[in-house]
Amino acid sequence: MTIQSSISARVISNKPLQKGSACKYFRIALALAKPVKKVIPGQFIHIRLDSKNHILPRPFTIYDISNRGRPARTTVGGGVIEVVYQVIGQGTEMMSRLKPGHKVRVLCPLGNGFRIDKKSLMSVLVGGGVGSAGLYLLLKQMMAQQIKNTYLFLGARSKSDLCLLPEFRRLNPYIVVATEDGSLGTKGLITASLEKFLNNSAFPIPHSRMALYSCGPSGMSQAIRKISMARRIPAQLSLEARMACGVGLCRVCVCKTGKGYSSVCEDGPVFDARELSEA
Repeated sequence: MTIQSSISARVISNKPLQKGSACKYFRIALALAKPVKKVIPGQFIHIRLDSKNHILPRPFTIYDISNRGRPARTTVGGGVIEVVYQVIGQGTEMMSRLKPGHKVRVLCPLGNGFRIDKKSLMSVLVGGGVGSAGLYLLLKQMMAQQIKNTYLFLGARSKSDLCLLPEFRRLNPYIVVATEDGSLGTKGLITASLEKFLNNSAFPIPHSRMALYSCGPSGMSQAIRKISMARRIPAQLSLEARMACGVGLCRVCVCKTGKGYSSVCEDGPVFDARELSEA
């Protein structure tokens, strides 16, 4: 276990992703004071607010990386890390009020991320809600590496929760959308759309030659794991969990695996579906 020290980061933008005062999704960009090691899609960042009422840092999946206006790379050299977050409590509400120039303390990059399987004949990415943000950098790198036959499935409660859809469309993969209320795309859960896709009798590729990647709420992760195990599709799941330390010390975010209990923050958040006893 390697314990990192926090570094200073300066807010360079903090923009709402929806119109109107009721906006609940934001995209914040933080300029790091020091270089950090290679960032892998699926890793996360801990952000500590300067507040006596919010001592513990908050974990957020890394959405994107860049180098002060230069093209995005896999290494941030004192560059910029972007995070997409949803306002759901006092801490994230405070984050939404941060202005350019404000300083925060961060730990990054943390955890284990996705491993791109270049040998698979088809890549399928499944995102749910704000968890979809965890797939953006992965898909971006896949497109840069010219990974062919890449499909993206995005699900949410309603159209208003799919504020990242335009960004994903700019990457130009094949996209399937589902909303629980039917306000956009197919009505229902995104996992149902995935199963329909896999059940296609004209499916040209054996399931064992596919690669499945997912990031979203625990219910979706459980369903994706069952689908992958039943069909023998290699799958990597990014799990959501409440975290405190972010480095595996407090053991708050454990999940059950074939080896016993593992910390989502240190051993994950990305796990091979076969490692998990339950997602």
